[in-house]
Amino acid sequence: MKKQGFTLIEIVIVLGISAVVLWQGSVAYGAHIRKIQVREQGRNFVVNLRKAQNDAITGNKPTGFCNGATDQIAGYQVDYVDATSYTVSAICSSGTALITERINVEYNTEFFSAFNPIIFFSPLGEINETQRVRFSHKVDSCVDNYRVDLERAGSISDDTLEITGCT
Repeated sequence: MKKQGFTLIEIVIVLGISAVVLWQGSVAYGAHIRKIQVREQGRNFVVNLRKAQNDAITGNKPTGFCNGATDQIAGYQVDYVDATSYTVSAICSSGTALITERINVEYNTEFFSAFNPIIFFSPLGEINETQRVRFSHKVDSCVDNYRVDLERAGSISDDTLEITGCT
C-alpha cells in the first residue's frame, strides 16, 4: 500500500515557481505605479498651464494687483525653479510680476531639464515660444517620461508615456 502525499522535492519546486511568479508580479506592479505617478505629475502640470492660460484670457488678476487705469493684466508666466518645482506668476502691463503659486512635483518625479519661461499673453492666451517640457522618473535602468508640448498659438498637448532603457 502506497502512502499518499507530496515529496519534499515536489513542495520545494512548487514554492520556487510561486516565488518567481510573485517576484515578477511585484516588479511589474512597481513599474506600473511609477508610470501612473509620472503621468499624474505631467497632467497636473498641464492643468496648471491651462489655468494660467485661462486666467490670461479672462484677464483674471490677483486682488489688489495691477492697480490703476493703465496697468492691466498682461498675462501669466510659468517659470522653472528647479528640477522639482515651478512657479506661476501674474504679469501686469507695467512689467510687475507677482508669484501666485509655487508648485512642487511629487513622487520622485522631476523635470527632465530646465525649460524657458512660458508666458501666456492676454487676451488670446498665445504662448511666447514653442517648446517641449518633459517629466521623468528614473529607477535603476528604466526611465519613464511624460511629455508636454506647447505651441505659439496657445495649444497645449500632453503625450503618452515613453519608457526608455529598461533591461
